[in-house]
Amino acid sequence: MANNCTQRKRCGLDHPDLVPYLKNIAWQLKLHDKYADAEMIYLRCLAILEKALGVDHPDTITILEELVEIYDEQYLFSQSESIYNRLLTTKEKTLGSYHVELADILNKQARLYQKREKYALAIQTYESALTIFERSLGPDHLDLVRSINSLAQLSCFEGQYKQAESYYQRSLAIREINYGPVHTDVAKSLCDIAYIFRRQDMYTQAEPLYHRSLEIRKKILGPNHPDVLKNISVLANLERAQGRVCYDDGAAVVDI
Repeated sequence: MANNCTQRKRCGLDHPDLVPYLKNIAWQLKLHDKYADAEMIYLRCLAILEKALGVDHPDTITILEELVEIYDEQYLFSQSESIYNRLLTTKEKTLGSYHVELADILNKQARLYQKREKYALAIQTYESALTIFERSLGPDHLDLVRSINSLAQLSCFEGQYKQAESYYQRSLAIREINYGPVHTDVAKSLCDIAYIFRRQDMYTQAEPLYHRSLEIRKKILGPNHPDVLKNISVLANLERAQGRVCYDDGAAVVDI
């Protein structure tokens, strides 16, 4: 404690050298869910750095990024949106219009809109993020998958199943290009597409996708993994929905 007091006296209450010490306190408060106290300290750090280093300095931006996490965890949408907009403006000014860091911020902002049930705005923002990823990383980079799957989920939620299927098919193609045909993420994409068919009672289209997913998961994870058992349960439900006997994995019929 004496060392901290000495440091404050030597540096002054608004010296940027105090910021790491203050950030550590804020982080500890956040860990204990004391968000209001953590927010006050982050705001103090922000004021110090803006005055000493400027509003666009990387250290200032780091504080903003940590502060917005506090707001996101408390669902303080207005505060979060204000900071995301500021981050976008600053990053675009310093990094250019098509840097992947802008796309990351847009994805976070889109999730914010999704939580607020502003679905049209969320879709628009995810699409903006996807455009930046495509231009910066190419059309087959794995970092595109997060934006594509988010767009698929929103499309499905709004009943736009053809659009959702298209997005999930693209996600599957990207994963197969990067991972090959036998990978757990490929299995997940197959289940995503099958789910779209299942939502439309298109069981004959869904079933082979679930079977392929099951074979991949059994090969990689083993027969008793929870994902394998879940896959079998879904197939059992498909059998039941079509008036057939429950799916038998060769040992036991799975019923849920």
